[in-house]
Amino acid sequence: MKFKIFKSFICLVTFAVLLSGFGNIQAQEENVLIKENSQVADSISHADVTESKTGEISTVNTSVKDEEVSLNTTLTNNFETGEINLNGKIGNNKEEKNINYSVDLTYADENDIAGYLIDNKTGEKHPFDTRLSEASAAPLVVVAVMAARFGIKWAIKKYGKNVVNKAVKTNTHNIAKNVNKSLLNDKGVSIGKFTQKVKGKNPTWRDPKTKWTISKNKGQPHGGSYWKLINNKGKRIASLTKEGKILRE
Repeated sequence: MKFKIFKSFICLVTFAVLLSGFGNIQAQEENVLIKENSQVADSISHADVTESKTGEISTVNTSVKDEEVSLNTTLTNNFETGEINLNGKIGNNKEEKNINYSVDLTYADENDIAGYLIDNKTGEKHPFDTRLSEASAAPLVVVAVMAARFGIKWAIKKYGKNVVNKAVKTNTHNIAKNVNKSLLNDKGVSIGKFTQKVKGKNPTWRDPKTKWTISKNKGQPHGGSYWKLINNKGKRIASLTKEGKILRE
């Protein structure tokens, strides 16, 4: 269990730095999607980790300190429920901050992860998806996302996808709760129900019964995100694959 947690969730500990309010990151809106940058994949260094397990709850204490990033955190992972929480202190070369986050995964495979970092004090929700790429980003963001990608990839290859399956299933299920039930099937959202073409620049189709719509996700052409699902009040509910599988909000 020690190595299982070491690589797979040190990534998520480091990822907290990314949205902790430092420097330019502080000015970002909470709905900005944090993406992958392959140019800094080798930026991850080392960490001191101790791990203990009581029942189905693992507690990981992590310490990292270098010129750019410092952190002293405790991450708890409930294997039965899929809940992941992060508490402690993180910093960069300018300041330090106490943090209290929940980590919600909506996707994980042998190469990439996607999900949300949620501030338990403010409720702010920060999405990330390493299947998408971006040429430039704040250095701290790049290091954090690459750490997450590397750790989860390592854990899944060594121990199997069951390392994160519970967390992924729980969070995609929570998103599905906000979708009109008549639009759901056993794989996600039934794309075939959206039969009415809506006039406009971006290809959009409406379900005549619920008045919900799907439109091409032109702003995010990679990582499997093909459709935006929008409810009858104009609110975006989820991102979907071409086949209708729910990826994230």
